Amino acid sequence: MGKFAMIIHVPNESEDTYSKVYSNHDAHELYIGVSDNEMALELLKKLFDDGYNHINLCGYFDEETLDIMRKMASPDVKIQGAKYLPSEEKKLNLITSFNEYGFISYVEEVTEPEYLELLSENGNTYVSFVNSLEMACEEVKRFEEKGIYLVDLCGWFDLYKTQEVIACAGSAIPVGSCGL
Repeated sequence: MGKFAMIIHVPNESEDTYSKVYSNHDAHELYIGVSDNEMALELLKKLFDDGYNHINLCGYFDEETLDIMRKMASPDVKIQGAKYLPSEEKKLNLITSFNEYGFISYVEEVTEPEYLELLSENGNTYVSFVNSLEMACEEVKRFEEKGIYLVDLCGWFDLYKTQEVIACAGSAIPVGSCGL
């Protein structure tokens, strides 16, 4: 089993105030908030030391920062940042608040969606764990109903899968993917 971490930009938060672990016999996933790039780079060093070998980042982190992070990593560590197709980028540019953020993670062993929430006055993150594209489509609809402004997908969601989830969302909610 590999160790997965998702780094989320949340103003005024840190690993001490904004983090949770999801774990089962198939997966170990850490969700953690940072308030800036410097904090993210320091956190990355700790994640490497703790054996995390797959790291996703929310769309806040630009390509320059991703390049720095990738250079810091050993060849066996995969770092992916959320990216957006042009249609989703247009929706993203219309968002005035990023306080309600959703993330969908693929975990093969789940039989129905499982959930994790990180809540603070600085921003809320809602994570759904799914085992199929169909389940992800249902979850993106649920996120929209819940009033979440933005949804990112883990690296399992390649271009085809991301386009399918976008089609399921079918609205103004932007969907990005770490698999693009």
